[in-house]
This record gives sequence, C-alpha cells and structure tokens, in this order.
Amino acid sequence: MWQPRAGPQARKPLVPCGKQSQPEEPAPTPQESAVAAKRRPSPPPPGVTPSAPPSRSNTSSSFRASFDDVPSRPVWIIPIHEQSHWQILVIVNTTCPPRSTAMLLDSMAARGQSRNAKSIAAFASAVVVRVVCAEPVSTPVAIATVALVPQQPNDYDCGVYALLNIMHLVHDYDSIVAVQGPGQVDWRAWYTQEAVSQHRRDLLQQLHELKDLHQQ
Repeated sequence: MWQPRAGPQARKPLVPCGKQSQPEEPAPTPQESAVAAKRRPSPPPPGVTPSAPPSRSNTSSSFRASFDDVPSRPVWIIPIHEQSHWQILVIVNTTCPPRSTAMLLDSMAARGQSRNAKSIAAFASAVVVRVVCAEPVSTPVAIATVALVPQQPNDYDCGVYALLNIMHLVHDYDSIVAVQGPGQVDWRAWYTQEAVSQHRRDLLQQLHELKDLHQQ
C-alpha cells in the first residue's frame, strides 16, 4: 500500500478507496488568515448603496431549467461516491415506459467489492422512474450490462480512474448509445496505469495553478 514520505514535508495518508474517512477542520495558518482578510469586501463609500446579491430563486430557476432537459438525454453518466470509493453509473435509453441498460464502471470490481447486476439494475430503475416517469412503475425497467474497465492496483486512485472513465465515455458516446443489455462490454484497453499516474500529476499541477491564480 502507498505510504507517505518520511520527513517534515510528508503528506497526509490518502484515504483508501472503500474506507470511511473522518473529516478534519485544521486551523488556518497566519498566512491563510491574512489572505482571507484581503478577500473580504471593503465597505462601500458614503452615499453608495451596495448591489444586492444574486437572487437564490433565479439560481434555482436556472438550475431547474437545465435539469428539465435531462430526461430527453439518451445517456446519463452519474458519478457515485460510496464508502469513500468513486464509481460511474451509466444509464442508456432513458424513456418511460423504459427498457434501459445500466452499467457500473468500477475500478475495484476485480476485488469483489462491486455491486451485483441485480442491485445495479434496481438502482438504475429507481433513478429512471423517479426522473422520467410521471407515474410509478411496478416492474424493473433496467437491465444490467457488465462493463469491464481498467482496474486500479492501489487503494487511492479510484477518483482518477472515475474521471478517465467519464472522459472515455464522452469520447466514445456513439458506441455507448448502442449498448443494449444484458451482456458484456470490454473497455479494459481504454488507458494504462501510466496514463492514470500522469493524469493525477496533471490534476495536481492544475490545482496548484488555480490556487496561485486565486491568491493573486
């Protein structure tokens, strides 16, 4: 298992995929407190009325308008975070009455921690009925297809694997739409472990760049 480097600059151990984490709220450093103080908005000059913040109702209306378009989409890509582990649920052909195909892209499926096909289909059916159908449906509406994807060799890369799986799903959208269950699809050749490691380094670099930009 991955271990943090020794020394005063050692990183905090990563939470293993599939394990519960305990959130921590560290106290801000003096430098962070100074940066936060600079970000506080200064009071308006005398005689100037500050502008009102955006209405929450407008924000909710905008979100709802975009959400209303979801049922018409033939493919749903739904990230799932359960027990500190990231997986991707894909639902194809979301109509009512539906006969959808559900796939769970799980980078730890080979370890026997993935849900079985029956539970995947039941969960996907509940999602489709809740979002698409105007009335309750008593019978299952989704069939599970086994999706074989690259498997992580460690306990901490599930998030990076999930991101790469989403990228490939979007890139291969036409072939995803054509998937009809039950059956099996083999996507294990999508990328290599080296690509995962490089993507993790790229994400870290981008986070550092965004942090520096935000603090300017």
